[in-house]
Amino acid sequence: MRKRIWQPLPVFGKFRPGIVIMDINMTKQGDLETTTEIKKMWQHIKVLMLIQYENKEYITRFLKEGVSGYLLKKTMGSDIITGFKAISRGE
Repeated sequence: MRKRIWQPLPVFGKFRPGIVIMDINMTKQGDLETTTEIKKMWQHIKVLMLIQYENKEYITRFLKEGVSGYLLKKTMGSDIITGFKAISRGE
């Protein structure tokens, strides 16, 4: 069994966030695995993924695993807020 590098899951259970922003390179275990765990345990949590560039294969995989949406890392401040609000509304 692989040791977890990033362990947010106990915090999610305690604080029950509605939205989680994840960076595609945030964990060594792989964000797809982390996203799958989050969605399995807390279906209500929406995941907004930050990605470096638009890679259709990655985007399709993440959306299938329950990511609610994505933003490019180069996205500027007000667009990040707009994206966050859209995810919170279920768009």
